[in-house]
Amino acid sequence: MTKKTETGPLRAELEKAAATGELKTVFDMLALEAPELAKALPEGIDVERFTRTVLTELERTPELFDCEPGAVLGAVLLAAQLGLEPGPLGLVYLVPAPPAVDFVIGYRGYIDLAYRSGHVRDVAAALVYEGEPFEYRKGTRPFLDHSPGPSDKSRAIVAAYAVARLRSGGSVFEVIYEADWTKAREASPAGSAKGGPWFDHYGAMIRKTAVRRLEPVLPKSALLTQAVQRDGKPAPEPAKLTETTVAL
Repeated sequence: MTKKTETGPLRAELEKAAATGELKTVFDMLALEAPELAKALPEGIDVERFTRTVLTELERTPELFDCEPGAVLGAVLLAAQLGLEPGPLGLVYLVPAPPAVDFVIGYRGYIDLAYRSGHVRDVAAALVYEGEPFEYRKGTRPFLDHSPGPSDKSRAIVAAYAVARLRSGGSVFEVIYEADWTKAREASPAGSAKGGPWFDHYGAMIRKTAVRRLEPVLPKSALLTQAVQRDGKPAPEPAKLTETTVAL
């Protein structure tokens, strides 16, 4: 089943309010946005809870107020379409890059979308620290074996991997090394920032890189495809989300 989100009425209201000087802040936009959020959110996600998480994220990241209100609104609408709450859960990050807002999906967000696709039994991503037994093999007899040691973040991260068990049977995995996540960080608009997920949640972003490498070998879904297309890029203005169609 698909759902087509319509942001046309919202856009008209925003333009009218902006023209008359009645629209001053992001909070004004969010107040106007509530009906559109309800349309955009997948079934089962409460609009009031989602709005609260957005307001909490704005308070937690005041630099977002330096961005264009329309950019913040576009990021919020995109998060709603994907059904990913911004905030401390690490599903998605709204990264200030004035005047834009970079839309960065976390590894937990990708895992959540993979579950909702209905094609996987479970997905996991892990870091491999220096000194831990770790080996894997690809080819016709693939296997992956990792024995994590005690939680000691003073040790260097030497690898990471993501594994998914498919409902159709079997499993798939991808392994990455420092060169892989360094390349991903350098390619990200938020990668060089002194704040944001690569600075504040470095290990989680390495896991996310592993999950992103896993995505091409997973069964396709509209949500995952849209997530990959939007991830790590400036959030689009609301008008550019009008024709987006996502799967429930």
